[in-house]
Amino acid sequence: MGLAVTTAATQPPVSLAEAKEHLRVDHDVDDALIVSLVRAAVEYAQSYTKRQFVLATFDYTIDQFPPGTSIVMPRSPLSSVTSVSYIDSDGASQAFTTDDWSAKTDTIRGSVQLGYGKSWPDTRCVVDAVTVRFIAGYASVAEVPEAAKAAIKLMVGHWYEHRESVIVGTTATQLPLAVDALLDTLRILEAH
Repeated sequence: MGLAVTTAATQPPVSLAEAKEHLRVDHDVDDALIVSLVRAAVEYAQSYTKRQFVLATFDYTIDQFPPGTSIVMPRSPLSSVTSVSYIDSDGASQAFTTDDWSAKTDTIRGSVQLGYGKSWPDTRCVVDAVTVRFIAGYASVAEVPEAAKAAIKLMVGHWYEHRESVIVGTTATQLPLAVDALLDTLRILEAH
């Protein structure tokens, strides 16, 4: 099972200018560092919440089709599903036609739904036999939840001020509790 970005987001949910304003930085010396911190904060926030903030395309691979009627996508919000392909029992790559499935994009956990009266095809018993290519993320940066943006800015601010994991002569520095408190409001928990 894996998740790979095939087309990255074209912009971050928090711009360099917004990050610098939050940091009260009015010079360009640290721009590369700040951009790097924003990227790291976005990666952390997206991983923690299981959300994609700005539209990106992914390949989600699983070893076989699930026993039920749906494949739940690992990132939300699901915008669309481009394709479902698989390796058949003879070892040939096949496209699972769109007549046999549909994308469910109107729920917290988007999914590929098997069509009525349809069944998943047999796959070869190999790792990553099924690949779902999908697009996830909010349609624009303006739609990204403010809680996510605030958490990203807090992380950037914390990391900008505390560039080492432990500073000699002080207590250990951890992310502010507000970061997880903000991200918890957006976190999508695994269904059991």
